Amino acid sequence: LAVFVGDECRCVMIYGGENFPGWTGDVMLREKGEQAYLRYYSATKGGIYTFSETFAIAEDMQGVNVQF
Repeated sequence: LAVFVGDECRCVMIYGGENFPGWTGDVMLREKGEQAYLRYYSATKGGIYTFSETFAIAEDMQGVNVQF
């Protein structure tokens, strides 16, 4: 799971496992308010997929926690 702004990867998320469910990571930005989105690779499906929802990066380095 990775966070992208445009075509640039800004963060590779780490899965927390059973003790801390969800994916976490620190997203870097160039300008406040940049719109980011999540992408992931599925070996089973054989492709790269993009989540349709975006989010704004508000801080110089923003912690993100995603659960699904």
